[in-house]
Amino acid sequence: MKSLAWQAVLAHPMGVVRLMDMVGGREVVRNEALLLMIVLTHSNADIQKIAAFEGAFERLFTIIRRVAT
Repeated sequence: MKSLAWQAVLAHPMGVVRLMDMVGGREVVRNEALLLMIVLTHSNADIQKIAAFEGAFERLFTIIRRVAT
């Protein structure tokens, strides 16, 4: 199942970008998108690189700051 998700995300040119956009959405959607990103990036270097390039770390730190206050 994981490989099907990888293929689906990588097959779409903006797949990772769209997923990262969901991280900025409503709390329920954000949480599910974060869980999916964890699964997808766990052992796929291509998705890790794309996520890092798309500012994943900055977005995650922004969420942490927002939730912590």
